[in-house]
Amino acid sequence: MAVVANYANPVVLGPPVCGELVALIEQMYSEEEAEIMQHIKPYRARSAQGLAKQCGRPLEEVEKILHRLAYEKCTLITFNVGSRDLYLILPIHPGTFDLIFIGAEPREMTDWHRRCAELYESLFYTGFLNEYVGNKPIDAVRVLPIGEEIENTQIALPSDRLEVALDRFEVFGLATCCCRQAKRLAGGTCKKELETCVVMGGLAEMFIKQGRFRSISMKDVIEIKAEAESNGMVTWFKNQEGGKFGNVACSCCSCCCGIMRTISQFNVPGMVAPPHFIPKVDPVKCTLCGKCVEACPVKAVSLIEDGKDKRLVFKQTHCIGCALCLRACPSRARSLQGVPGYDEPPTGWLAYFRRYLFNYASDVLGVSSSRRKR
Repeated sequence: MAVVANYANPVVLGPPVCGELVALIEQMYSEEEAEIMQHIKPYRARSAQGLAKQCGRPLEEVEKILHRLAYEKCTLITFNVGSRDLYLILPIHPGTFDLIFIGAEPREMTDWHRRCAELYESLFYTGFLNEYVGNKPIDAVRVLPIGEEIENTQIALPSDRLEVALDRFEVFGLATCCCRQAKRLAGGTCKKELETCVVMGGLAEMFIKQGRFRSISMKDVIEIKAEAESNGMVTWFKNQEGGKFGNVACSCCSCCCGIMRTISQFNVPGMVAPPHFIPKVDPVKCTLCGKCVEACPVKAVSLIEDGKDKRLVFKQTHCIGCALCLRACPSRARSLQGVPGYDEPPTGWLAYFRRYLFNYASDVLGVSSSRRKR
């Protein structure tokens, strides 16, 4: 099936062709839709006119199908260039998965959505993302530490502060979190707030216009993020400073977020940028109560008990610098310390691609080579 091959392509961080991927693609597309989708190759946007010609089908019929995929099923992203609408497939995750589940109200979810969620969950547990992030990191997102915990930290940078990260934008959109939405549909029990995913700048303008997000103010964003942090969620941004194209920020929980689950469930960091701060423990104040262990969303800290002896074990390679462990500590035995050699986030999307293009290309070539040898 050509559509499966398109989504399996390492260029879009695709899984290997497997039963789980085939089942998901068959759920996403009918035979009629797949006939068109097979001609939309990774990272090559297509117009309805070009696809109609290639498929030998009436333009009006192809436009109707593409509109359904882009605006009802939300398996494609669409954007306008000049007088034409162009259509593009995205990676399964992050990308297609996010489009399907983000923004829609829970009451709008159908049996089709529920089955997609179940099949994606099965695909996630194959560990396909590990092939990419387990080699060279691509640092797709960066975590902002809880604001009150860095309030008096002298080395805190403007990029560490939520208000500064938001202040360069004028337009903000809010929608439901795709991870929690899908996890609930697949049988998860997480009860954390759903409406926490924020887009800003040019992305917000596009998604609000398309009806995927609703417009909110910067003040609303700050309040939503603060409430989410108080409920144990992590605030992250795409790992760049913004620019005209905009940025994305979600408030994620450890049980639903695919990015954090690659660390906590598969022991594979690499999608989250190394933090600016990590926790420092005062052994005099620490009572070994274990509250920090419960609070850590990526299992970077654990409490080892050997008879009557107990000790904390910290995996710095797993720490994302969220500071949730500081908030959870009843004895205030934890503080933040700066990480030497910290790299500030790229100044924009182009700067991000320049910094990580080699790692991305290396990962893609490595996965491609490995699959050819199987």
